[in-house]
Amino acid sequence: MNYETKVLTEKDRQIIPAYSGILRARMEDISHFYSGTPIVQETLDKYNSEYLARCLSGKEDSRLVGHFSDNNLDGILIEGFKSEGQYDITVLRWIMANQSGRGIGGRLITNSISRARAENKAGLQLVVAKENLDAQRLYNKLGFKEIIEHRDYPSKLSIMTMYLDE
Repeated sequence: MNYETKVLTEKDRQIIPAYSGILRARMEDISHFYSGTPIVQETLDKYNSEYLARCLSGKEDSRLVGHFSDNNLDGILIEGFKSEGQYDITVLRWIMANQSGRGIGGRLITNSISRARAENKAGLQLVVAKENLDAQRLYNKLGFKEIIEHRDYPSKLSIMTMYLDE
C-alpha cells in the first residue's frame, strides 16, 4: 500500500465529500467519550464542508493535512496556530482517520511535528478525552505530555503539549 501525507490546497476540493464522511464516522466513534458535553455537535457544526472549503481557499486560520492510502483520502488533521507569549505553537485541532489502529493518526501527527520544526514553532498542542486511552498512548509515544485539564470540561478533557526544544 502507498501512503502520502500532505497539506491540502485549493486543488484538493474534490476531497470534501470524503472529509465529511470521515468527520461523521469519527464523531460517532468517539461520542461516548464526550457524553454530557456539547463537543460532538459543536464539532459537526463548526468543521463542516463549508469550513473545509474556506480552509482550502485560505480564508480560515487553519491548515488541513490529508492522509491518503493508494490515493484515497482516509485521514485528516486540522492544524491551527496560536501564540503563547513569545512562542508560536501549532494546535492539532482534530485528528481523524476512517479507521483506528492503522497508523494513520501517527503518520498525520509525525508530519505535523516535522512541519512545526521546519517552521520554527516552539511546540504542538492538542486536547484529548481523558477516557481515550488509545489516543493518549499514541500521543505519549510521540512525545506529548499532559500539562493541564481543560477548563471548560475538566472531567472529560486533558491538554497535551510537545515542546520541540526538549
